[in-house]
Amino acid sequence: EIYKNKSAPSAEISQTAMQEKTPIDVIAETANKLAQNLKSQILDEISQKKPSFFEYLAARLLEKTGYGVGRLTKSGADGGIDGIIDEDELGLSQIYVQAKSWQGTVSRPEIQKFVGAISDKQTKKGVFITTSKFSKDAERYAANALAAYLFVIYFALSFCV
Repeated sequence: EIYKNKSAPSAEISQTAMQEKTPIDVIAETANKLAQNLKSQILDEISQKKPSFFEYLAARLLEKTGYGVGRLTKSGADGGIDGIIDEDELGLSQIYVQAKSWQGTVSRPEIQKFVGAISDKQTKKGVFITTSKFSKDAERYAANALAAYLFVIYFALSFCV
């Protein structure tokens, strides 16, 4: 029993020592928490704005990341296309954009509607961006649709970190 009593505290000390974090670990953990907080605040702000704000934001984001010059389609009944990115100066190669600022999961029928909207366009490149998440079925459909010319993006704000 004396042996067990002596070994118990040292076992606790070694576990505590292993659980202690270095200053770098604390900084990294704090930075991750702050980034998650910021992402949450930005998504909250976006969700309180009109849908046209997120459409504008998505088009500008694609433009600023080098995909080309973006423009929004008309407000209201836009035929399922919220924006168009001209990949070249003449506008011969285009990417069609659908931007949804949603709270619920984006399901396969929404992706199918977008694919239908771009199916009669000269180019078949499309980007569907949402503040929500995609259902697994929607992701599978998008992965197989239009031979990899359709991209679905969860607006996770990874560019903030």
